[in-house]
Amino acid sequence: MESMLKKAEAEYPDKPVFVLTHAPAQGTVYRSEGPNCCPEYRRILDGHSRVIHLSGHVHTPVFFDRQIWQGSFTAVNGGSLTYWKDDPFGRESRGQNACDALLFHVYADRLRIFRFDGISGNECAPCWEFPLPMIPETASYNPERRKISCPIPEFQSGETAEFHAESVPFVYGKLLLPKTVAENTVHRYRVRLCEQEKKIAVFDYFPVSGRPDIQTGKTAFDFPAGMLDGNKDYSATVTPMNIFNREGKSLFLAFRTPESALKTVPLSGVMLEFEGKRIPVTQEEFSFSTTCSTPFCRLVLPQETLALTGKNWGVSFNFACTSHGRPAILMAAGSRPFWGRHTFPEGEEPYHRHCFDFTPVFFPDKNRWFPENEFSVLLREGEPGEYRIRNIRCFTY
Repeated sequence: MESMLKKAEAEYPDKPVFVLTHAPAQGTVYRSEGPNCCPEYRRILDGHSRVIHLSGHVHTPVFFDRQIWQGSFTAVNGGSLTYWKDDPFGRESRGQNACDALLFHVYADRLRIFRFDGISGNECAPCWEFPLPMIPETASYNPERRKISCPIPEFQSGETAEFHAESVPFVYGKLLLPKTVAENTVHRYRVRLCEQEKKIAVFDYFPVSGRPDIQTGKTAFDFPAGMLDGNKDYSATVTPMNIFNREGKSLFLAFRTPESALKTVPLSGVMLEFEGKRIPVTQEEFSFSTTCSTPFCRLVLPQETLALTGKNWGVSFNFACTSHGRPAILMAAGSRPFWGRHTFPEGEEPYHRHCFDFTPVFFPDKNRWFPENEFSVLLREGEPGEYRIRNIRCFTY
């Protein structure tokens, strides 16, 4: 890439240079901070102000305004054919079909980029436009300047949040949130969940994961099985955030759960698969250190306890890491690698409770349940450091 870039700049000294790759340069467009994005691209492209770098990979809507970035060059992400709705609790990731499209109008003195929803054929957001050549010091889409002008979301005055159990005894609960003053300013809701004033989890709800609640007119977000115990007092602080992570005023909610319908399953035979070895987990809390990143650890749960019961079941555990990075936690079962995903919110400290719901599937033609092999939780995309796991619990319902 480096030699091709130098050649293009030499042959076309007065024109923008378009560079196309699958993954974004690290630290540019939205979701390009992780190790799956490319620091080498960033090293090569930095300082080349005529470069327009086009990428994909991150499965994020093209109408997000952080899909364009300008520093010492310009980066644009082309959206996706499927938006992944990362579930905050690790249930199966739900995809939404999409057909993002970009149309570039390149002029001698400016560039205009139109954003389209290919399914409807309509523009899905205002076009991006900036002068050519791009001057980094005055660039229109410099993230530091845009943070200042981006509206901060706020809940409407006097509104409250609510908790509803879906049944008594309960398996699932739902958090009901009111609308904000300008709905399109909300990128995520940061939820800090406490049990008797002790924080047990921090997670993000994205608006696309919510659903209208007919009775209250609010937006409902699910609490999974295993996150909340029965007959206990909890509190939740909900903070709306814009796409640059600037926070509006929070709502506070205190609630008590009814009786739980979950039945704890005695769990033995848990193994930690780490650096090619399997280590029995025989204590309530254990820790391990790693010097590698993706992937680096599996928490393996035994087949005889879980996979062949034919019931709805789940697992929860508390997890902490002392490294600077925050790993993704992925469910895996048999040959199907991704049942769900949970990522650590930025800037939060351990411990956090993680919950995974799972429903085995019976195949009559093969007379067996899926998965037929062991179930595992994969921790990956982290940074070298120390990790701790405690309070592993398996339950059925």
